[in-house]
Amino acid sequence: MVMNICICDENLLAASSIKRLIEEKCHLPDLLVSIYENPHQLIDEMIENALSAPHLVLMDIALNSFNGITLAAHIQSLNPETKIVFISGYEKRYSQMIFDNVSPSGLIIKPVDPTILISAIHRIFLEVNQKQQQVTIKTSMGNITVSVNSILYIESFKRTLIYHINNDTYTVYDKLDCVENHLAPCFIRCHKSYIVNLGSIVKMDTDFLLICNGTKIPISKKYKEITREHYFKYKGFEYADKRTDISTE
Repeated sequence: MVMNICICDENLLAASSIKRLIEEKCHLPDLLVSIYENPHQLIDEMIENALSAPHLVLMDIALNSFNGITLAAHIQSLNPETKIVFISGYEKRYSQMIFDNVSPSGLIIKPVDPTILISAIHRIFLEVNQKQQQVTIKTSMGNITVSVNSILYIESFKRTLIYHINNDTYTVYDKLDCVENHLAPCFIRCHKSYIVNLGSIVKMDTDFLLICNGTKIPISKKYKEITREHYFKYKGFEYADKRTDISTE
């Protein structure tokens, strides 16, 4: 897989520095890094050719001519699978706003720490590859094969497990304890009766997770800390937490 990364920054010098850093330090098998001084050029290209949508956009928030958060929301409206990592020198000013109509995968503070940037790119590369993986579910009607990304959450009900897959459900005789250790790292146990795909979460509240289909999944006291830890790590905020208070509200 070719990892397609776009850097949106009106400061060509800064963007070129980030591009060079990625190309020299990332060490991924196939990598394509492009710079867009005018982010609308990227949006136009995505509209003209949906197949060329980038896997990751590094978006400067404080653009002189554009609102980086609004542009990021537009990019994800065209392709929800495109990951957004914001770059900002004003983390306290924007930490709340980055969640407005956007599902960001990280916030990196200027000056950019090379270790943090490369770590974020490697994490997203693994996520993209992971979402292309498939899982076989043994149902009473026979085996079905689905992509990892399509599983929103798994619910335990009496002696069965209910796999919620996009708009469908599949019931199997099994226990969460038995399947938990065999799932991809993007799944997290948040309750004795629920395992959730971190990629399907659009909001984390104090005692529930809001899933992209509108379902609210409870977070039990036992799993609250581990759920929070994994959610922020998945979103790429484990390092930002040390610098500012980032809320999902």
